[in-house]
Amino acid sequence: MHISDDSNYEDIEIKDIREFLFENNIFSVDLIKINIEGEEYNLLEYLSSSTELNIFENYLVQFHKFVDDYENRRNKILTNISKYYDRLFNYEMIFEGWTHKKIKNIGCIGDSHISIFSNNERIIDVDKYIKLIFLILIESVLGWHLI
Repeated sequence: MHISDDSNYEDIEIKDIREFLFENNIFSVDLIKINIEGEEYNLLEYLSSSTELNIFENYLVQFHKFVDDYENRRNKILTNISKYYDRLFNYEMIFEGWTHKKIKNIGCIGDSHISIFSNNERIIDVDKYIKLIFLILIESVLGWHLI
């Protein structure tokens, strides 16, 4: 990194973002703003290829057109990102925003804290399983055979 004139330089260490985050115990980031003049493609290709780097709650990205094959690269990135993120807004090639997909807690059944998480509204009939667990508890506690 150049500091002032030709005789004054300072060495700096460049780290992989994964290395930096994990070394610093950063496992959740509210927002990552990416406007890095064409290098967003390399960064986002890397980030979107690693599920362990889905620690960013929100992305704010400016894609640039002067990069070779920018349309195909952007489309591939957006396909990968859309597995885990929903687009909030898109001013194409100006700025776009993405947020982590929200998963819904379908139900907490019994005392064992069984939780089922899904993007679907209901993947099981919670009422049916609560009744079933109740019957199993009665059967085991009282020795009755109800099922």
